[in-house]
Amino acid sequence: HYEVTFMLPLTESLGDEFEGSLGQRAFEYLRRGVAECMESGEIKKADVDLVSQTLWAAIHGVTSLLIGHE
Repeated sequence: HYEVTFMLPLTESLGDEFEGSLGQRAFEYLRRGVAECMESGEIKKADVDLVSQTLWAAIHGVTSLLIGHE
């Protein structure tokens, strides 16, 4: 399911389909967690969006590599 959802090329433009999607909700959950960790001092304070996007990309990258090298 992950491969079909995230790894196959898109055949059409997504437009505004991200708004309100499960993907957006999952990213917002990650973003809130990053913000909470920064506020509590568990991770260094920085740009919440940049750190969240970096973690999101890393998670997807590792998952894609694991799937591709079964």
